[in-house]
Amino acid sequence: MKPSTLHPNAKLVKWHFMCGELSFMMPIIVMFAQWRGVTFSQFMAIQALFAVALLVLTPLVSPLADKYGRRPAAIIGSGLWLAGHVVILLGYGWQSYAFAEILLGLGFAASRPALEAIVYDSLAHVGREDAHFEALTEQTRALSYAGAVAMALGGWMYLIHPTVPVIATVLSNAAMVWVAFKVKEVPYRTSIADKVPTYSEMVQQVWVSLSAQQVRWLVILPGLISGSTITLFWSVQPSLTAAGVGAGVSSILFAGYFAARGWFAGKCKQLAERFTARQCFLFCIIALAGGFAGVALLPWWLAYVPFVLGSGFTFILASMQ
Repeated sequence: MKPSTLHPNAKLVKWHFMCGELSFMMPIIVMFAQWRGVTFSQFMAIQALFAVALLVLTPLVSPLADKYGRRPAAIIGSGLWLAGHVVILLGYGWQSYAFAEILLGLGFAASRPALEAIVYDSLAHVGREDAHFEALTEQTRALSYAGAVAMALGGWMYLIHPTVPVIATVLSNAAMVWVAFKVKEVPYRTSIADKVPTYSEMVQQVWVSLSAQQVRWLVILPGLISGSTITLFWSVQPSLTAAGVGAGVSSILFAGYFAARGWFAGKCKQLAERFTARQCFLFCIIALAGGFAGVALLPWWLAYVPFVLGSGFTFILASMQ
């Protein structure tokens, strides 16, 4: 039995995540940002604001979900995520885009931990907390397929008008807020506050982790790999534009990328059981190197395969370790 059928919340949260992943603007976001006065260097620098917002805000916001309820946190966070995309739609210049990324980071920090806790607690409520890993795998696969749909359509929407895919993204975010209202509170089996360290605890944990030779690279490698996959994903968009690839064709390529990523998510459990973490990380490093080299040196139609391996498969495999 699929985890999504064990409790209504598991299915609702999966649909919530899918609505959030229906980002029709994703395959053209670099072009849209440049159209709105944001250079590529500014775009890449501002992307870091999202990560910084998560780092700074998660320890502050997440424990509030334990105190005031996970459902309100999910609703408010979803609303902030929607507000961030509205700012992207209406704003101009790097200042508005930077503000939008802060809103997105705050929305993610408020909603994602609360919803993940709701899924675990919902499964535990029916005595099936053992299905939590399968639920995460199912969510990852569904997210990738939803992303593939958005990718397939976003580029063609852009050809109608640059704002059309952003408007479609705002509408999918509005559906996400509606789904958040449908989620029900369940008795707590886990505490988000217990899992989200304070800043002093984070500094101490980082110091201990980097000082211990046994776990040092287990801490460093996943972060480096995940960050590199995101960099590769954003860098390929201007590379395709410079190669003369149209928005529609790029959209289809990105749809194939997300579909392949969704397929690979279903295989990760077997890979994790068959290979060691060191072997998986080695594959990630090799695939990433091939992806960057391919995008830099090969024609776009040859670089596509190493790009999918380096950005898509590597991202999924690293996140599962």
